[in-house]
Amino acid sequence: MTEYLTIKNNGAILPTDSNERKEIPIFSGVIAYFPLALAAVARVSKRGNDKHNPGQPMHWAREKSTDHEDCIARHLIDVNTLDPKTGEYEDAMALAWRALAKLQLLEEKRLGKPPSPGSRAHCGAQIGETFTCSRPAGHEPEAHFDYAKWKAWMPGDTVADLDPPRKHDRCPE
Repeated sequence: MTEYLTIKNNGAILPTDSNERKEIPIFSGVIAYFPLALAAVARVSKRGNDKHNPGQPMHWAREKSTDHEDCIARHLIDVNTLDPKTGEYEDAMALAWRALAKLQLLEEKRLGKPPSPGSRAHCGAQIGETFTCSRPAGHEPEAHFDYAKWKAWMPGDTVADLDPPRKHDRCPE
């Protein structure tokens, strides 16, 4: 049986109330404070995407690394070390990326928000994309990925027809 599934983005990222929005100074309270640091995090993000998703557009493949706390601790050990190949503070950059990743997951969980627009599901589908599931309904999801992590990764009702989740034709075996 083939199913057609759509990952839905059913919630705005920011509040719609103008007074509430003014309490979130993204430019003046983050970008203007840390432009060099954010550019460094963007560079390490690009390098990570090229390494882990070669030939693919930029996206956060969340299932590829879920041990943010351990990675943060490891990056702290060499946080002040310049990488001789790049001349950059690679560990500090990766530490910041991991801290943002962990905070993003925590905020999505706390606020019941869908995954960020730059994220992809385990099968590579993006938010709002419809794709074909070639697996029969009801097969064992535990054989393919950790169901508990999936549920934590997709808070609330952000995925249509994926309870339990199913492996899709675009998933690696």
